[in-house]
Amino acid sequence: MDDEIRHILRSFSKHYEKAAFQIPEIEKRGFGAGTDKKIDSRHMGFESDGDFRAFLVNNAPLYVSHSVACYSLPKATPMERKGWLGADLVFDLDFESKSKFFSKPDLEKIREDAIRLIEEFLIPDFGVSPKMMSVNFSGNRGYHVHVRDPRFKSLRGEERREIIEYIKGIGLKYDAFFLEKEAGASPVSGRPVYKEQGPQPAASGYGGRFAKKIVQALENEPEKMSRIFKDKAKRDNFLNGINSGNWSLRKLSPGIDSKLRAIAETELPMRTVNIDSGVTQDTSKLIRVANSIHGSTGLAAKILSFSDLSSFEPMHGAIIFSQTPMKITAMEDIPEIEMGNQAHESIPKGAQKEVPEYLAFYLKLKGSAKILLK
Repeated sequence: MDDEIRHILRSFSKHYEKAAFQIPEIEKRGFGAGTDKKIDSRHMGFESDGDFRAFLVNNAPLYVSHSVACYSLPKATPMERKGWLGADLVFDLDFESKSKFFSKPDLEKIREDAIRLIEEFLIPDFGVSPKMMSVNFSGNRGYHVHVRDPRFKSLRGEERREIIEYIKGIGLKYDAFFLEKEAGASPVSGRPVYKEQGPQPAASGYGGRFAKKIVQALENEPEKMSRIFKDKAKRDNFLNGINSGNWSLRKLSPGIDSKLRAIAETELPMRTVNIDSGVTQDTSKLIRVANSIHGSTGLAAKILSFSDLSSFEPMHGAIIFSQTPMKITAMEDIPEIEMGNQAHESIPKGAQKEVPEYLAFYLKLKGSAKILLK
């Protein structure tokens, strides 16, 4: 460990003296921490928030995580002796990038994924109350959503995998949206008349999403669905049917039916969210402690309210260190970086420059700069 990292860790320690944490049932959680690696020490436990805070102030690790599960003996080894009591349902959303530096579009896209996960899946489809959820920026490339609804606590890996597959739209079947239902008898022949009952736009789940998408397509670009819908009367007739749950006209022509099938089985799954399936499935997983500092960025894994999430800008809102100028030497070409509500100009390799403390820490922790300590 070099002097620059020691300097940064002293700042971590000072921050932790006043930081607030929200770790439910902390005495039943296992913890891991590390500086040389993300997890140097595992199977730790704390009896209270105060004990945990004291550990962070005295040790100031670069990384600290807690178990998604609760245990009767969280410090016991091996894992089988811990006594598994159930686990939070956790979703880890991260964007992928070839660059070590964040781009605003990447951060905005993964934020929208987190919002979609909550507003389009967890609340309407799984009936999770916002009071049973917490969300935080990960401190790096995404967001963590914790569901602490007792209905999910006892689920094992296979059942959690099924939840992920549902959210990702894996195995969606177009024909499953429809049910042929008797709708009376023909006044001429007396034979039963059937109609195809399907989802209405107001319905929850993928059925409602599918219906809404078709309604939008018919209202905005009807001819892409079929040339038949150049005729406003036919288009309105089809729309009225969808809004009442009657999809009998979907077989008006083979082209309409094939277009609807493609939307259901191809386009709908593409509108899901980018979740790390392994984190959700693994009930022995450790997840970053919310409001701790991420050791690869110096940014806080900040806890967010749902109302704040939609406008949260990590490269401003997750900054915890100061604007005090620090001199650095660039170890590689550093591009322009937007951070702290300002654009910091690019720095060529080998150049020295004064930057705010928060940016100096960020670049050092990414291995892109050396901090010139006095």
